[in-house]
Amino acid sequence: MRTSVVIPAYNEKEYLEPCLDALLAQEVPVAEIIVVDNNTTDGSIEKARKKFPRVKFIKELEQGIVYARNTGFDAAQGELIVKLDADSITYPSWHGDLLETIGSFDGWTGYVDNDELNQYLQKPVNFIFNFFTFQLNKMIAQSVVMFGSNLAVTAEAWRKIRNDLNMRNDIWEDLDMSLAMKERKLQIALSTHQGLKISARSANAPISQFYKRTLGQPRVYFLHKQWLRMVGSIIFVHLGFVTWLVLRPLSFMGRQISRRPRPEQY
Repeated sequence: MRTSVVIPAYNEKEYLEPCLDALLAQEVPVAEIIVVDNNTTDGSIEKARKKFPRVKFIKELEQGIVYARNTGFDAAQGELIVKLDADSITYPSWHGDLLETIGSFDGWTGYVDNDELNQYLQKPVNFIFNFFTFQLNKMIAQSVVMFGSNLAVTAEAWRKIRNDLNMRNDIWEDLDMSLAMKERKLQIALSTHQGLKISARSANAPISQFYKRTLGQPRVYFLHKQWLRMVGSIIFVHLGFVTWLVLRPLSFMGRQISRRPRPEQY
Protein backbone atom coordinates (compact mmCIF):
# COMPACT_ATOMS: atom_id res chain seq x y z
CA MET A 1 0.00 0.00 0.00
CA ARG A 2 1.44 3.37 -1.07
CA THR A 3 1.28 6.02 1.63
CA SER A 4 0.94 9.75 1.06
CA VAL A 5 1.71 12.00 4.04
CA VAL A 6 0.04 15.43 4.08
CA ILE A 7 1.38 18.22 6.32
CA PRO A 8 -0.57 21.50 6.50
CA ALA A 9 1.90 24.26 7.37
CA TYR A 10 1.59 27.87 8.45
CA ASN A 11 4.73 29.64 9.73
CA GLU A 12 6.46 26.54 11.10
CA LYS A 13 10.13 27.45 10.82
CA GLU A 14 11.01 25.78 14.14
CA TYR A 15 9.33 22.48 13.32
CA LEU A 16 8.91 21.80 9.60
CA GLU A 17 12.44 20.64 8.80
CA PRO A 18 12.71 18.20 11.76
CA CYS A 19 9.29 16.82 10.77
CA LEU A 20 10.47 16.16 7.20
CA ASP A 21 13.84 14.79 8.32
CA ALA A 22 12.06 12.21 10.47
CA LEU A 23 9.68 11.20 7.69
CA LEU A 24 12.53 10.66 5.27
CA ALA A 25 14.28 8.44 7.82
CA GLN A 26 11.48 5.89 8.17
CA GLU A 27 12.51 2.23 8.27
CA VAL A 28 9.63 1.59 5.86
CA PRO A 29 9.75 4.52 3.42
CA VAL A 30 6.62 6.51 2.59
CA ALA A 31 5.81 6.95 -1.10
CA GLU A 32 4.84 10.63 -1.07
CA ILE A 33 5.18 13.64 1.23
CA ILE A 34 3.05 16.74 0.56
CA VAL A 35 3.46 20.02 2.44
CA VAL A 36 0.52 22.39 2.03
CA ASP A 37 1.68 26.00 2.35
CA ASN A 38 -1.22 27.84 4.00
CA ASN A 39 0.06 31.41 3.42
CA THR A 40 3.37 31.04 5.25
CA THR A 41 5.36 34.26 5.68
CA ASP A 42 8.39 33.15 7.76
CA GLY A 43 10.51 31.73 4.92
CA SER A 44 10.21 28.14 6.15
CA ILE A 45 8.61 26.86 2.94
CA GLU A 46 11.31 28.32 0.69
CA LYS A 47 14.04 26.88 2.90
CA ALA A 48 12.43 23.45 3.07
CA ARG A 49 11.80 23.40 -0.68
CA LYS A 50 15.55 23.73 -1.29
CA LYS A 51 16.53 21.17 1.33
CA PHE A 52 13.95 18.48 0.48
CA PRO A 53 13.67 17.97 -3.31
CA ARG A 54 11.72 14.73 -2.72
CA VAL A 55 8.90 16.60 -1.00
CA LYS A 56 5.99 18.06 -2.96
CA PHE A 57 4.94 21.59 -1.97
CA ILE A 58 1.51 22.95 -2.88
CA LYS A 59 -0.37 26.13 -1.97
CA GLU A 60 -3.75 26.74 -0.31
CA LEU A 61 -4.81 30.40 -0.12
CA GLU A 62 -7.93 29.91 2.01
CA GLN A 63 -6.71 30.19 5.58
CA GLY A 64 -7.40 27.31 7.94
CA ILE A 65 -6.42 23.72 8.53
CA VAL A 66 -9.62 22.27 7.03
CA TYR A 67 -8.85 23.93 3.70
CA ALA A 68 -5.16 22.99 3.76
CA ARG A 69 -6.05 19.41 4.72
CA ASN A 70 -8.55 19.02 1.87
CA THR A 71 -6.14 20.44 -0.70
CA GLY A 72 -3.42 18.04 0.41
CA PHE A 73 -5.70 15.01 0.59
CA ASP A 74 -7.15 15.75 -2.85
CA ALA A 75 -3.64 15.95 -4.31
CA ALA A 76 -2.42 12.72 -2.67
CA GLN A 77 -1.66 9.81 -5.00
CA GLY A 78 -1.36 7.04 -2.40
CA GLU A 79 -3.94 4.43 -1.44
CA LEU A 80 -3.42 5.51 2.18
CA ILE A 81 -3.45 9.20 3.14
CA VAL A 82 -1.88 10.37 6.39
CA LYS A 83 -2.28 13.74 8.08
CA LEU A 84 0.46 14.97 10.37
CA ASP A 85 1.00 18.38 11.93
CA ALA A 86 4.21 20.23 11.17
CA ASP A 87 5.39 19.59 14.74
CA SER A 88 4.81 15.81 14.48
CA ILE A 89 8.18 14.05 14.71
CA THR A 90 7.80 10.40 13.71
CA TYR A 91 9.96 7.67 15.20
CA PRO A 92 11.69 5.42 12.62
CA SER A 93 9.20 2.57 13.16
CA TRP A 94 6.07 4.78 12.89
CA HIS A 95 5.15 4.00 9.27
CA GLY A 96 5.75 0.29 9.67
CA ASP A 97 3.47 0.21 12.73
CA LEU A 98 0.80 2.12 10.83
CA LEU A 99 0.80 -0.37 7.95
CA GLU A 100 0.80 -3.31 10.35
CA THR A 101 -2.10 -2.11 12.54
CA ILE A 102 -4.43 -0.54 9.97
CA GLY A 103 -5.08 -3.92 8.36
CA SER A 104 -8.45 -3.87 6.64
CA PHE A 105 -9.67 -0.81 8.55
CA ASP A 106 -10.71 2.36 6.72
CA GLY A 107 -8.88 4.75 9.05
CA TRP A 108 -6.17 4.75 11.70
CA THR A 109 -4.86 6.82 14.58
CA GLY A 110 -2.22 6.31 17.23
CA TYR A 111 -0.94 7.41 20.63
CA VAL A 112 1.64 10.20 20.80
CA ASP A 113 4.38 11.50 23.10
CA ASN A 114 4.32 15.12 24.21
CA ASP A 115 7.80 16.51 23.67
CA GLU A 116 9.59 19.48 25.30
CA LEU A 117 8.44 18.59 28.81
CA ASN A 118 10.55 18.09 31.89
CA GLN A 119 11.92 14.54 31.64
CA TYR A 120 10.47 13.55 35.01
CA LEU A 121 6.99 14.64 33.95
CA GLN A 122 6.80 13.10 30.49
CA LYS A 123 5.41 9.69 31.47
CA PRO A 124 2.54 10.93 33.69
CA VAL A 125 1.67 13.78 31.33
CA ASN A 126 1.68 11.48 28.29
CA PHE A 127 -0.51 8.96 30.11
CA ILE A 128 -3.04 11.66 31.01
CA PHE A 129 -2.94 13.16 27.52
CA ASN A 130 -3.49 9.87 25.68
CA PHE A 131 -6.20 8.81 28.14
CA PHE A 132 -8.12 12.03 27.53
CA THR A 133 -7.45 12.16 23.79
CA PHE A 134 -8.26 8.57 22.91
CA GLN A 135 -10.03 6.69 25.68
CA LEU A 136 -12.39 9.39 27.02
CA ASN A 137 -13.14 10.61 23.50
CA LYS A 138 -13.92 7.01 22.52
CA MET A 139 -16.35 6.75 25.45
CA ILE A 140 -18.21 9.89 24.37
CA ALA A 141 -18.30 9.09 20.64
CA GLN A 142 -18.81 5.34 21.16
CA SER A 143 -16.17 4.76 18.52
CA VAL A 144 -12.47 5.47 17.96
CA VAL A 145 -11.77 9.17 17.42
CA MET A 146 -8.79 10.11 15.26
CA PHE A 147 -6.20 12.59 16.53
CA GLY A 148 -5.23 15.27 14.02
CA SER A 149 -1.47 15.06 14.61
CA ASN A 150 -1.41 11.35 13.77
CA LEU A 151 -4.21 10.00 11.60
CA ALA A 152 -4.69 8.14 8.35
CA VAL A 153 -7.57 7.23 6.04
CA THR A 154 -7.68 5.15 2.92
CA ALA A 155 -8.11 7.09 -0.32
CA GLU A 156 -11.41 5.28 -0.82
CA ALA A 157 -12.68 6.37 2.61
CA TRP A 158 -11.58 9.94 1.90
CA ARG A 159 -13.63 10.04 -1.30
CA LYS A 160 -16.67 8.83 0.65
CA ILE A 161 -16.49 11.39 3.48
CA ARG A 162 -14.99 14.42 1.75
CA ASN A 163 -18.28 16.19 1.01
CA ASP A 164 -19.66 15.33 4.46
CA LEU A 165 -17.08 17.43 6.30
CA ASN A 166 -17.72 20.82 7.88
CA MET A 167 -15.52 23.55 6.45
CA ARG A 168 -15.11 25.61 9.60
CA ASN A 169 -12.02 26.71 11.52
CA ASP A 170 -13.79 26.73 14.90
CA ILE A 171 -14.23 22.96 15.16
CA TRP A 172 -12.09 19.93 15.95
CA GLU A 173 -11.59 18.85 12.35
CA ASP A 174 -10.23 15.45 13.36
CA LEU A 175 -13.38 14.68 15.37
CA ASP A 176 -15.49 15.87 12.45
CA MET A 177 -13.67 13.40 10.17
CA SER A 178 -14.13 10.61 12.72
CA LEU A 179 -17.88 11.18 13.05
CA ALA A 180 -18.26 11.40 9.28
CA MET A 181 -16.54 8.02 8.99
CA LYS A 182 -18.75 6.52 11.69
CA GLU A 183 -21.88 7.78 9.91
CA ARG A 184 -20.63 6.07 6.75
CA LYS A 185 -20.01 2.88 8.78
CA LEU A 186 -16.25 3.09 8.17
CA GLN A 187 -13.99 1.53 10.80
CA ILE A 188 -11.00 3.19 12.50
CA ALA A 189 -8.06 1.29 14.04
CA LEU A 190 -6.30 2.56 17.17
CA SER A 191 -2.63 1.88 17.84
CA THR A 192 -1.49 2.30 21.44
CA HIS A 193 2.12 2.31 20.26
CA GLN A 194 3.48 5.84 20.69
CA GLY A 195 4.94 6.27 17.22
CA LEU A 196 5.65 9.98 17.20
CA LYS A 197 6.11 13.01 19.40
CA ILE A 198 4.35 16.35 19.23
CA SER A 199 5.23 19.76 20.59
CA ALA A 200 3.88 20.87 23.96
CA ARG A 201 3.58 24.42 22.64
CA SER A 202 -0.21 24.48 23.03
CA ALA A 203 0.58 25.27 26.66
CA ASN A 204 1.88 28.64 25.44
CA ALA A 205 -1.56 29.73 24.26
CA PRO A 206 -3.38 32.42 26.26
CA ILE A 207 -5.96 30.85 28.55
CA SER A 208 -8.87 32.46 26.67
CA GLN A 209 -7.59 31.14 23.33
CA PHE A 210 -7.09 27.62 24.70
CA TYR A 211 -10.60 27.63 26.19
CA LYS A 212 -12.05 28.81 22.90
CA ARG A 213 -10.25 25.95 21.16
CA THR A 214 -11.73 23.35 23.53
CA LEU A 215 -15.26 24.42 22.60
CA GLY A 216 -14.59 23.18 19.08
CA GLN A 217 -15.33 19.66 20.30
CA PRO A 218 -18.97 20.07 21.45
CA ARG A 219 -19.54 22.26 18.40
CA VAL A 220 -18.79 19.23 16.20
CA TYR A 221 -21.40 17.12 18.01
CA PHE A 222 -23.86 19.99 17.58
CA LEU A 223 -23.20 20.09 13.83
CA HIS A 224 -23.73 16.33 13.65
CA LYS A 225 -26.95 16.67 15.70
CA GLN A 226 -25.70 14.34 18.41
CA TRP A 227 -27.24 16.18 21.34
CA LEU A 228 -26.52 13.75 24.19
CA ARG A 229 -22.90 13.39 23.14
CA MET A 230 -22.67 17.17 22.89
CA VAL A 231 -23.63 17.43 26.57
CA GLY A 232 -21.06 14.77 27.46
CA SER A 233 -18.51 16.65 25.41
CA ILE A 234 -19.17 19.92 27.26
CA ILE A 235 -18.47 18.14 30.54
CA PHE A 236 -15.40 16.46 29.05
CA VAL A 237 -13.79 19.62 27.67
CA HIS A 238 -14.23 21.49 30.94
CA LEU A 239 -12.64 18.59 32.82
CA GLY A 240 -9.80 18.67 30.30
CA PHE A 241 -9.49 22.46 30.59
CA VAL A 242 -9.15 22.30 34.38
CA THR A 243 -6.55 19.53 34.04
CA TRP A 244 -4.64 21.66 31.54
CA LEU A 245 -4.66 24.61 33.95
CA VAL A 246 -3.07 22.39 36.59
CA LEU A 247 -0.47 20.91 34.24
CA ARG A 248 0.26 24.07 32.25
CA PRO A 249 3.01 25.45 34.55
CA LEU A 250 4.83 22.12 34.36
CA SER A 251 5.24 22.37 30.60
CA PHE A 252 7.44 25.41 31.02
CA MET A 253 9.93 23.37 33.05
CA GLY A 254 11.18 21.64 29.91
CA ARG A 255 13.13 22.77 26.85
CA GLN A 256 10.66 24.18 24.37
CA ILE A 257 11.76 24.73 20.80
CA SER A 258 9.34 27.63 20.39
CA ARG A 259 7.58 29.84 22.92
CA ARG A 260 5.16 30.88 20.19
CA PRO A 261 1.74 29.24 20.62
CA ARG A 262 0.21 27.18 17.87
CA PRO A 263 -1.71 29.39 15.37
CA GLU A 264 -5.31 29.69 16.49
CA GLN A 265 -6.87 28.06 13.42
CA TYR A 266 -4.44 25.15 13.76
